[in-house]
Amino acid sequence: MYNEIFQGSKVILTQKQEVVCMVSHPLRLASTDCGAMSTILCTENSFHSSISKHISAVSQGDRALQAGNYDTAECIFAQALKVAIRDNDVCLQGLCLQGMGDVYIRRAINRASNRGRQVTKAAALYNAAMTWAPGDQHWKDVMVHRIKYVEKCFLVWVGRGRQCQVSLPYSNDLQHKARLKNIRKECKVLLQCTEMLCDFSTSGDPTKSSDVKNKEANWVEAVRSMFHTTAGRMKDFVRQLLAECRETLGQPPCTYAIIGLGSMAREEMTPYSDFEFAILLEEEAKEQHKKYFRNLTSLLHLKVINLGETILPSMAITSLNNFNSNDIEDNWLYDWKTPRGFAFDGAMPSACKTPLGREAVDGKPALELIMTPTEMASLQEKQALAKEDHEHLSEILSTVTWIEGDKRLVEDYQGRVDSATPNLVRKAVITLFHDANKYQKDINSIYKPGFQYDVKKEIYRFPTLTINNLGICFESKRNTPWEVIDALRDNKHISEMGAHNLSVAISIATLLRLQTYLAYGRQKEGVTTLPVLQPKEQKSGEQDLLHKLTSPALLMRFYQTNIPLQIFVYVSVMMSVPPALIKVHPKLVAQFLSEYGSSEESATDEGSIEVTLAGSPSLLENLMSLVKTLENPFRIKPLAFSQAQSGNGPSNGVGQNPQAHKNLHKETETASDPENQPEYVERIFQMTLFQYSLPGNVSELLGDEFYCNSDLLRGLIHFRLMNYKEAEPLLRIAYHKKPTRLLHCYLMTLQSLGKYAEALKVTEEFTELHQLSFDSCFSLAHLYIRIGQFQKARAACLKSLDTLEINFDAELWEILIKLQLADISTNLGEINRAKELAVEIEQMTFKTDEEQIKRQPLVILNIRFNLGILFSSLGQVVRAYSWLQKTIQMCNTIFGMNVAHHITASCFRELARIMNMCRDSDYNTALWYGDLSLKMIQNNLYSDNTYHPDVIKSLNVLFDIHWELDNNEQAVKIAEQALELAGKTIGINKTNLAQVYTNLGKVCSDTGSHSKAIWCHEEALRIDREHYHNKPSGNTAVSLEGLGIAYWKAGNYTMAFKHVQEALHMQEDHYGKDTPSPNTAESLRLLGFIKKDMGDHSEAVRYLERSLSMMTEVFGGRMTDRMVETIQTLQELGWMPK
Repeated sequence: MYNEIFQGSKVILTQKQEVVCMVSHPLRLASTDCGAMSTILCTENSFHSSISKHISAVSQGDRALQAGNYDTAECIFAQALKVAIRDNDVCLQGLCLQGMGDVYIRRAINRASNRGRQVTKAAALYNAAMTWAPGDQHWKDVMVHRIKYVEKCFLVWVGRGRQCQVSLPYSNDLQHKARLKNIRKECKVLLQCTEMLCDFSTSGDPTKSSDVKNKEANWVEAVRSMFHTTAGRMKDFVRQLLAECRETLGQPPCTYAIIGLGSMAREEMTPYSDFEFAILLEEEAKEQHKKYFRNLTSLLHLKVINLGETILPSMAITSLNNFNSNDIEDNWLYDWKTPRGFAFDGAMPSACKTPLGREAVDGKPALELIMTPTEMASLQEKQALAKEDHEHLSEILSTVTWIEGDKRLVEDYQGRVDSATPNLVRKAVITLFHDANKYQKDINSIYKPGFQYDVKKEIYRFPTLTINNLGICFESKRNTPWEVIDALRDNKHISEMGAHNLSVAISIATLLRLQTYLAYGRQKEGVTTLPVLQPKEQKSGEQDLLHKLTSPALLMRFYQTNIPLQIFVYVSVMMSVPPALIKVHPKLVAQFLSEYGSSEESATDEGSIEVTLAGSPSLLENLMSLVKTLENPFRIKPLAFSQAQSGNGPSNGVGQNPQAHKNLHKETETASDPENQPEYVERIFQMTLFQYSLPGNVSELLGDEFYCNSDLLRGLIHFRLMNYKEAEPLLRIAYHKKPTRLLHCYLMTLQSLGKYAEALKVTEEFTELHQLSFDSCFSLAHLYIRIGQFQKARAACLKSLDTLEINFDAELWEILIKLQLADISTNLGEINRAKELAVEIEQMTFKTDEEQIKRQPLVILNIRFNLGILFSSLGQVVRAYSWLQKTIQMCNTIFGMNVAHHITASCFRELARIMNMCRDSDYNTALWYGDLSLKMIQNNLYSDNTYHPDVIKSLNVLFDIHWELDNNEQAVKIAEQALELAGKTIGINKTNLAQVYTNLGKVCSDTGSHSKAIWCHEEALRIDREHYHNKPSGNTAVSLEGLGIAYWKAGNYTMAFKHVQEALHMQEDHYGKDTPSPNTAESLRLLGFIKKDMGDHSEAVRYLERSLSMMTEVFGGRMTDRMVETIQTLQELGWMPK
């Protein structure tokens, strides 16, 4: 039989008249069971010529395969794949994946256990080989041949091979792809129609305007209908695949029903979602009946895999991703090439929500989801299951939807599940508690301006999980979140307006996920609200680009409900569930949230407040009455609270100080009676920690009816979205109400708008009214540096060191302070001290670990960036370049590739300056960096009425590059634009203004306007000397040098030599007389040229030799344009190299 199947499939290759490399070819698939199978052929085309070069890399694995050593062969191919990925060797990647596929099909042919899993893994590997290494048509034909061969072998094993001589052709798989593509097109049209119904950017307050509420309600219904339609389309698609499977395998031997789980059951499914499902069988079903449905599942899996959207990690191939190993090196493959889309739920231990379920591993028994209604419903009673399964399989199995088969089995199952409600409620309460703790930290993500969003983890999951669990708590017996909310409203658990706002939040969360998947054409969750530059503006692949949300206003509306919901759930659960979670009464949450009654308050002798909760007419009213009693119930000292702030907030406390938590707990216990109410005290302690981690009063973030429209919340959301212009007036109002919580956000907003003077005034006022803290001292130092008051900055830095508290991340903040001190030393001409600090800081930075990066990504990012700037200012360009490149990589991770963030823009600007200064032969790269920096700043911070100092900085760098390239016309335009903007820019640094005049002076010199050029350079020198209080500095040296060049070009060699020599002495004082520096080398070079024109050739040679020697050391022996020019001049003077 196998030989017959093979002979029919060989036609693909024989038609091409190509030679099959049989026994001698290292990549053939030999089998005593099925005869020879044609593989990669030795052809003369370029792709196969490339393959022939890699034969030796996989030949050892092929030999092990032929010898039947399958484990050895798989290991060899896997290790070769790891090397190929590291080297970005696409051809070798394809060969390794094909080799691994050969291993799995050979295992199956040799009657390995779990043949169904072996063949699906083989099919996935062959599909991956075709995707990862596109190759030519011949390569695709060979991979298609293998893919269909897998299916044919499988049909032989299940006993249907002779009845169906061959499986359906690959064209049938292509038809499946086309149908799925059409579903996605239809979904995109529905999405576009939905987006037109409500413009959230112009929407108002739904609690105050019926028109706004009605528009939002119509939009919600459209979203709800869209997801209902999409779920229906996907069910139809699955039914078609199942029909083909039944036609191939024959009719089922017993009554059955296919049920959908997860997002399909909740009608939140997208055309890219994973497929989670199970199979119900009649109560009389036998083991042989289950065998049929196992085969049905495997064949269906093959069809889904052949859609080409199943990523390899989801197949749990142990040599690539061993999820049962504790060694991280055993789970190493990340499939970034396969466009993840419609696929079976992953085979990872935490997933496996398919009929074949989980294999037996680590002492856990195998668990498949092919059961009778009685068997499957019994999972609700098995408490151990919730402990074993990360995703709480029993809860997932409580919400199902019919796909095909006998609906009576589904109804029977649902009835049995409903009878297990007490256990479901108990689990839902526990899950609600865990989710409340897990996601409450996401509230503080609002402190992370410009960070990219993960729409699934940060937006979609919390509201959908919460609504689902509340539905179980209140026994709504509904599937979709919209239906659950309707049930909560109908049963008077929430008000009409509360239900409306929750429906809007759920609709936004689900829509944003769908919108993002459709934009990428795959499951990919990263989105941004910042401008994303197109590929023509940056050298990166299109697949790296983040999706920019078309309507950031959706996020504003989402937060206005989601943040109150998060606070509500956290506090309500903390007040309802004992922390130990051992004996949780199933009705606790339901009683706390729904029973009618009143809240009574009574003050104890110690001044604390006890709350007796007899129920409340609505969820929100009950919570509000509780929160109002918690402003500071135990009169805890402010210091204890400040020490225990959340780790995601802006404070240096970062909530990582165990001692601070102990202090707070001690204060709490002292103020109350732990012996009488230990659980209550613990809950109050946790809630108080949570409350003080928030950026303001709870009442200003909670609002009413699950909707908050306070100045504080809107300001914080604009801050998160980096809409600083909109955030500033709102945060100003909120800051004056609660300055201790908002200083960081408000100051960052002011500085981002270039309002340094105002930011300084706010900080100084804060330090006068409040206890001196690390935050305020650090902010003062930063602002004093920005405005050039370096002595005051140093004093503030030293105070910040004194106030720095000991916690997990204290060393990071110490690094930042020392970076400030090094910056101050550089500006004050204390170069040796700056160098010492730079070395010390670099060593401290090398010691930072991954956990610190996760906890404090912005802190690490600022350290790397400022370290690069420090080394650049010290003339150590190689180190500067290295740290700035690390910063760019981190920016790409945090903000996203091509995203116009001001930190990324600053990095590109500094890289452009370094490239222009040090790598003369690579002006194009420097120009590309400079243009990119300017585009990012203009896209992000620059508008018709707002001018930012960073725009001037980028223009100055671009001027230097164009001037070096002799693009004088463009240089003039840039210089004039910079001068015009300088007069309108708030908070411009004086050194940047001096640079503008220097640039204008250069242009005037080149165009023959020598008097104007000298005036411009004198103005630049005046500004620098005034800024640095007549003390030597690197910028002053540059201005002196510019003035000397202007005199030189005007023919006044004496004045030229005087100013350039003064610049040289200042450079030597700044960097060190014997320290190689590109700036010092340039001054020496200019002095040599001036002396040559003065006729003093011996002195000219001396200066030029010193310059050449220094440039050779600076650039590591690489020849640059200026070095070539210097050598040519020396040769003109009769110089011979020593």
